[in-house]
Amino acid sequence: MTYDEQVEQAIAANDVETLVKFAYGYPCACTRIKGEPLCVCKMQAKAVRAKVVPLPLFSGKVQRV
Repeated sequence: MTYDEQVEQAIAANDVETLVKFAYGYPCACTRIKGEPLCVCKMQAKAVRAKVVPLPLFSGKVQRV
């Protein structure tokens, strides 16, 4: 499942807690592939911010970009 699919699934379920975790609290697991840093937390946060406005999540609302 891609990061975008995980975000869409959380939006469809109106799972604000998971979206906040993806945007701010996801445990960061950075590795290097062919010299390029690959950080799960940064890619997940980027996927969330491309689809959802982060600030309203703290009010329990999912607002699409």
